[in-house]
Amino acid sequence: FRSIASTDKPQFKFNDISNNELLRWHYANDNFFLGKYTGQSNVYIAYTNGSSNLAIGNAAFQNNINGYAHTALGHGAMFNYVGRTGGAAGNGVASGNTSIGFQSLLSLTRGSANTALGTDAGFSLDSAEQNTMLGYHVGKSIAAASNVFDNTIVGAEAFTSFTTGASKNSALGVNVLKANTTGNNNVAVGSGAMFTNTSGNFNTALGTEAGYLMQTVSNNTMLGYRAGYNTTLGSGNTFLGQS
Repeated sequence: FRSIASTDKPQFKFNDISNNELLRWHYANDNFFLGKYTGQSNVYIAYTNGSSNLAIGNAAFQNNINGYAHTALGHGAMFNYVGRTGGAAGNGVASGNTSIGFQSLLSLTRGSANTALGTDAGFSLDSAEQNTMLGYHVGKSIAAASNVFDNTIVGAEAFTSFTTGASKNSALGVNVLKANTTGNNNVAVGSGAMFTNTSGNFNTALGTEAGYLMQTVSNNTMLGYRAGYNTTLGSGNTFLGQS
């Protein structure tokens, strides 16, 4: 295991009898890496670059170069994260991500203050900021998407179709905002709420399957079980109860 800086603290590597690397323990510049290939590319530049990271799990945080103050726990967690562009003088902030779960935040390359908890949680976020995704497969879309920020999504299989620019959505429940691609500033609470929404904005749906069939309409309010369930056209409507 190579030394990263001349001031590095003790480091250890554990191999099997065939000299295959099983575990690495790297405690240097306040980093702790445990697992095969974990933190393999990390480069310490300064206190705020490449330091204060915790990564546990095979291939977790493997491609980080100079991000700092991150936590990645689980096989492949934050696997593709790089950090800043251009080193210490580079662009952007690269700190404060928390990734817990198998392949959580796997596609994230840059960005800060993202939190993902669950298997594949936040899997498709790339160059993203201040997103919170909790649950099984939440935020696992068909492709990585950038410029995604300020989303709070809680629920298994929720928000699994988002693309570049989908931001400022709040959702709670299984399969909420399931088909959302570019829609933003939506609030959906309840299993299947706004399930088929793709690009509608500024909608509020509170209740199981509220606004279920809406796709592109905006500025609607739906309160109650299946409120506005069949809504496909029109904006600025208010629905109370099943309709």
